[in-house]
Amino acid sequence: MTATIERLTPHELVEVWPGRRGWPQTIGALAVVEGAPLRGADGTIDLELLLPAFGRVLAWPRFRQVLREPGLGRGGPVWADDGDVDVARHVAVVPVPAPGGDAALLVTCARLYEQPLDPARPLWHAWVLTGLAEGRVGLLVVVHHALTDGAGALAAVGSMFDPAPGEPAGRPATAVPAPRPGPSGAELAADALRRRLQGLRAAVGALAHPRAVAARAGESREALRGYARHAPRTSLNRRVGRRRALNVARFDLAAVRAAAHGRGATVNDVLLAALAGGLHDLLGARGELIPGMVMRASVPVAGVPAPGRTQNARTGMLVRLPVGEDDAERRLAAVAADTQERKRHPVDLGRSGLLSSPLVLRGAVALAARQRVSNIYLANLAGPPAAVWLAGARVLELVPLTNVVGNVGISVAALSYAGRLAVTVTSDPELHPDVGVFVGGLVRSVERLAVPVR
Repeated sequence: MTATIERLTPHELVEVWPGRRGWPQTIGALAVVEGAPLRGADGTIDLELLLPAFGRVLAWPRFRQVLREPGLGRGGPVWADDGDVDVARHVAVVPVPAPGGDAALLVTCARLYEQPLDPARPLWHAWVLTGLAEGRVGLLVVVHHALTDGAGALAAVGSMFDPAPGEPAGRPATAVPAPRPGPSGAELAADALRRRLQGLRAAVGALAHPRAVAARAGESREALRGYARHAPRTSLNRRVGRRRALNVARFDLAAVRAAAHGRGATVNDVLLAALAGGLHDLLGARGELIPGMVMRASVPVAGVPAPGRTQNARTGMLVRLPVGEDDAERRLAAVAADTQERKRHPVDLGRSGLLSSPLVLRGAVALAARQRVSNIYLANLAGPPAAVWLAGARVLELVPLTNVVGNVGISVAALSYAGRLAVTVTSDPELHPDVGVFVGGLVRSVERLAVPVR
């Protein structure tokens, strides 16, 4: 029987290549939960209570597959079933230094987040964080971006949680299929040759239909309409290193939503305007702020994945941020107007043959430390609207994690949960030791906008 060969797609490869340059592309979430229901008689965390919940992610095939490099003449990387799937190997207990406050928790998460995932195993890991104040427990789950995008990760990690305490009776443990045999070297070589011939035929076909190629290129140009050729060059964008720092701001979701809707905007618009406010303060403190300065934020756009399936965002927007504007209200109005325009012409990586080319994408990664397409990144996801539970323990807070890459040294992720909105700023602390100025400006921008409109 011929083995199934799953090559990485171009959009999965573009998440793998940065890791080879020192920028591991991981995303994740931090859950803070009640500790008492998770402890055994001796007061320590009972992992046996948690492993069944963690095991639910195995319903997603990528969470039980490893990435293999076939070797010379056998084509690009492939996904292969792990022959020894064991959830326990993906979970570790790590204590948070006393007194276990928010700062110590985030520093611990940042140190764990910096660590590369084990390439010999499926590319995800979970840490149970003990020693938090008030007896709470943290759960940090990190997933390689090649497995899925933010929406897919939220769906997979969200499967660990229950809608009510004691609910697992309605959520049976995942039955893990037997691992499929991997392809032989000859099968990989034959598949590689077939794909090269298909690529050659596609190239010849494109030459035969130049109008279709021109139309797709025109769509990409339309998505970038209205932009200057380059994003501004400032101290914000320098080559990212391996260190990470995490800062979290928390808001009342209803207040942010009211602030947005009262001005004909969206929650995402408020967040983008807040990014502009944070950059306004940061560049002002650095003596680099210019009146009328406009920077760019990269914003992915993805739908909800099908059950058991992962995806990587194929569309996105480049949004203009009025960083040189002093007034929060005017910043929001400018952002809302720009996002309305961008939504009509999103950058669709799936339809553009140019942006789906592995050669072009590899070149983009190689030039990532010098790119001038965007200055900052924002991902915004909607989490559970009501409280959820993990193995009988109430989830008190959910915090998202994204990463930095190339020369984009500040990245922002937002996640709503049970009426709250957590906004996490990931940064390279060596490039941006003053990131607190940015976080403070972001918080003040939201608070100014959240005042009721008169």
